[in-house]
Amino acid sequence: MTDSGPLLKLPTHEITLTLDQQASVERLLALFHHDLHNTPSAKDAAGIVGDEVLAVLIARGDLISVSAEVLFLRETYEKMVAEIRAYLLERHTITVAQVRDRFATSRKYALALMEHLDAAGLTQRQGDERVLK
Repeated sequence: MTDSGPLLKLPTHEITLTLDQQASVERLLALFHHDLHNTPSAKDAAGIVGDEVLAVLIARGDLISVSAEVLFLRETYEKMVAEIRAYLLERHTITVAQVRDRFATSRKYALALMEHLDAAGLTQRQGDERVLK
């Protein structure tokens, strides 16, 4: 048995999606790939694949939840974090507006990402700016 958060599972346990579930996942992921920084909301994503399948995608790391409403593909999230880190190493501070403009997204997505990075301990808010922690 291995520990998986509040659950125990056999090391050989794998979640298998039905053909219909896999088709809905592919439709959802296509939407995420269509506009990497302006993704479907968690509510919309759940409407496409269902709450349980969405939870599987998040648990597997296919999608990263940065807030209750904002999700990104793992690859997109990792690239955004790397770009923000590089920007901060060079310029020392970044604002939500700069994140918004850098990724051609809305304030909703930029703010959710920066609050997530604050909570993760990568950045720290100082007034209207963020710095590396």
